[in-house]
Amino acid sequence: MKILLLVITIIFLFFRIKGTPKSLSKKAYEKFIQKCLDKNTKNTSNYNSDEMLVLKNIVFFIVLFIQLLFIIYYIVIGNIIGSQLFTMLSALEIITVIYSTIKSCKLELVLSTDINDYKFRRLFFLLNMILDYIYYPLAIYLLLK
Repeated sequence: MKILLLVITIIFLFFRIKGTPKSLSKKAYEKFIQKCLDKNTKNTSNYNSDEMLVLKNIVFFIVLFIQLLFIIYYIVIGNIIGSQLFTMLSALEIITVIYSTIKSCKLELVLSTDINDYKFRRLFFLLNMILDYIYYPLAIYLLLK
C-alpha cells in the first residue's frame, strides 16, 4: 500500500511542478485555458443541444468522481502516516479540494467556451501551490522512512 501511495504522490508532485507556471502567471493560465477551450470547441462542434447537455452531465460527474478520489487519497495517506502535522496537512488538502470543486464545478460552466467563466484566483492558486510543495515532498519522505 505504501508503495502505491508513494508512486501516486510522486506523480502528483510531478504534475504540481508541471502546473506551477499556470498557478503563478495569469498570462500562462489564460493561455492554457484558451488552448483547452479551442480544443473543446473543435471536439464538441458537431453535437446538438441535447447531446451537449448529456456530455456536460457526464463531464460534471467524472470531475466529481475524480475530486472524490483525491479526497480519499488524502484521507488514506493521512491515516497511514498518522503524525499530527501530516493529518493537519491532509485536512488542509481536503479543504482545498472541496473549495476548488465548489468554485469551479458548476454545471452551466462545464464545457463553457467563454474564457471569462474561468477566473484566475491568484491567492487560492498560490496557497494551494505552497501547500502542495510542502505536502508532497513530506509525504514522500515519510513514506520512505
